[in-house]
Amino acid sequence: IITHLGWNPWLELVLGADDTPWRKPEREFGLQAVTKLGAIPAETVMIGDSPFDLDTAANAGLRGLAVATGSHTREQLLAHQPPPVGVFDNLHELAEQTFGLKE
Repeated sequence: IITHLGWNPWLELVLGADDTPWRKPEREFGLQAVTKLGAIPAETVMIGDSPFDLDTAANAGLRGLAVATGSHTREQLLAHQPPPVGVFDNLHELAEQTFGLKE
């Protein structure tokens, strides 16, 4: 999806379920990406579309952003505990409001 949207130039890493022995919401899954990027968990954002993504972010000490493009509504994502840093209706809204990227 990331390639199809043409977002690869703005991303250093795309990590999926087949790229690690761990699964969401395991702490190690989130930390795998942080390690590969040479980043610091407290300065890293995880973007997802489900409570599993938000749990993964919290378990790994990452800030969680959510987009309501999956099987969960904006309201469900906003109600998640711990709450996400932000919830967006789609990836375009997230990109513009969070990273200043325009179509």
